[in-house]
Amino acid sequence: MKKVLEFLKKHKKLIIILAVVAIVAAIAVKIVSTVNDAKNLLSGMQSSASTEKIEERDIVNSVTATGTIVAVENRSYSTSVTGIKVKEVKVEVGDKVNPGDILCVLDEEEFEKQLADAKTMYNADAGRAGIDVQASNRGLNEAVTTRDISAQRSEEDKNTAYQHFSSAADECQEAKDEYDDASGKAGDAKDRMKEAEEKLESARNKASKKLTDEEKAAPIAPYNEELGRLEEYINNLMSEKPQEGAKIASDWKSNLEVNDGNCNINGVSVSMIYNGDDADITGKITNSLSDLNSKWNDFQSALSAGANAKAAAVTAAEAAYQQAKAEYEAAKAAEESKESIYDSKVKNVESLYEAFNQSVRNADDSKRNNDSAVASRVDSVKNSKLSASTATLSDTRNIETLEEKIEGCVVSSSIGGIVTKIDVTEGDLYGGGSMVTVEDTSAYEVSAQIDEYDISKIKEGQEVVIKTNGTGTLELKGTVKSIAPHATASVGTQSSSSGVKYEVRVSVLTPCDDLKLDMTAKIEIICEKSEAVLAVPTEAIQEDEEGNYFVEILDKGEPIDTSKLLTDPKSVSKEDTEKLQSGEKNYESHNVYITKGLEGDYYTEISGEGLEAGMRVVVPNNGAFSDISEYMDEAGAMGGF
Repeated sequence: MKKVLEFLKKHKKLIIILAVVAIVAAIAVKIVSTVNDAKNLLSGMQSSASTEKIEERDIVNSVTATGTIVAVENRSYSTSVTGIKVKEVKVEVGDKVNPGDILCVLDEEEFEKQLADAKTMYNADAGRAGIDVQASNRGLNEAVTTRDISAQRSEEDKNTAYQHFSSAADECQEAKDEYDDASGKAGDAKDRMKEAEEKLESARNKASKKLTDEEKAAPIAPYNEELGRLEEYINNLMSEKPQEGAKIASDWKSNLEVNDGNCNINGVSVSMIYNGDDADITGKITNSLSDLNSKWNDFQSALSAGANAKAAAVTAAEAAYQQAKAEYEAAKAAEESKESIYDSKVKNVESLYEAFNQSVRNADDSKRNNDSAVASRVDSVKNSKLSASTATLSDTRNIETLEEKIEGCVVSSSIGGIVTKIDVTEGDLYGGGSMVTVEDTSAYEVSAQIDEYDISKIKEGQEVVIKTNGTGTLELKGTVKSIAPHATASVGTQSSSSGVKYEVRVSVLTPCDDLKLDMTAKIEIICEKSEAVLAVPTEAIQEDEEGNYFVEILDKGEPIDTSKLLTDPKSVSKEDTEKLQSGEKNYESHNVYITKGLEGDYYTEISGEGLEAGMRVVVPNNGAFSDISEYMDEAGAMGGF
């Protein structure tokens, strides 16, 4: 025993290590046993499922992003005047300004002195040039007066020639109108004669032709209708009274049918149809034959009347043609008379038109000579004015430049807003760049970057929900104002996939005094929305082999809550576990085919016959437990322990 104690004392560390190994081995054995039990429990549970209710929900398809609160408009003000001292800065950061308020003033004193000297020089040069311009203007006025008098006389000669031509042209036009009218009447008369001739030919053709089947169809229709009623009566008789029906002749109808406009109605008697002694049947057939005979006579009368009408139509068409022919011959004679008068008037107009043209040519020659003289004087005036403008050109440019510099020494705001930045100091020489920045804080916007995979979903005018860190849980309303046409940001490295982003501007519609520039804003852009629609979890929607969607409606029983198999396996009875392992269902259900609507993050809108809120649908596990079992096999009993 002493030796054992000494051994334990000397090998204390070894004993501790062996004890730890023994404990770990025991735990490992327990883990392996538990994993195998769980794997055996999960294997074959493809029939396991859960249930969810069909509910009325608002389904939203949205895109979320993080952005920054910015001003609707911001401007940095500067001026083109440089190298001048900053005389005065009128604002401070945080000041509120209105459109037109002065922001900054540069020292314009030196520019004012230079402007006064430039104006004095301009007045002296302009005075000398003005004397030369006045002299050339006098010469131009004399040439214009001579030209105008000559033009007035030429115009009078031209007007007289034109009046003679115009009067003759009016008379010619009247003669042409009368000729055109006579020609039109002759043409109309010719058309009427041709139309009457065609109608006569048509009437003759119709009179020589037999009636067509279509023309016979209308008058023979009443006869055929009565024959149909008799046939219906006999068919009913043969069905309802077989004994009497047997006495009906088999070929009774053949003698009464119309063939090529003829039949044997006058030679058909009751006995040829029915050889029985029933008085009612005999009477019914007798009355029907009487009606058929009457309608046959009406048909024959209609055929006769049609033939008489065709003969009368030929006579009337012949008379109409002769009348139209006489009217055409008279109209043609009147047309030829008016044509002769018109030709005479045309020759007279041509002669007077030539005389008018000669007066125009004379006037043009006179005008050309006088215009040349005036043009020469105009050139003199232009030359004198050009010299005058050149004399003061440098003075004018110098004045305009100095006035622009003086104007540029005062920098004003074109918008209302808050001064957010000042880049100059009084007394410094201004060297260019931004002087003052003003941002319009009367309204705010959110500037956010949207990933290229989502940007196609975004449209201007879409509803937006906005939250900021500065306003807590308050939800602000907004709308999409603009979408950048080009990418504004790109991220990515060699170790990560690159992504392109586009700037989206969102107008903030809810007034909020707590908003500040540069706050971080979280936005949710509502791309699509369906309100108060029937919806189920997306996992509950199944698809058959033909690609049609359906949901499984629970009728009876209750699927086992399979989630307990992982959290508390002992809570599931042995009987239920065996059913799951064998693939046996412990509930009854039926499938309802549906149409999918808007799909949200978790729920999907559905519609289908008989679906109501409150119904329970089966949500299959889709092989989730077999996946876990496969993972256990891959990891090993110790899960890589």
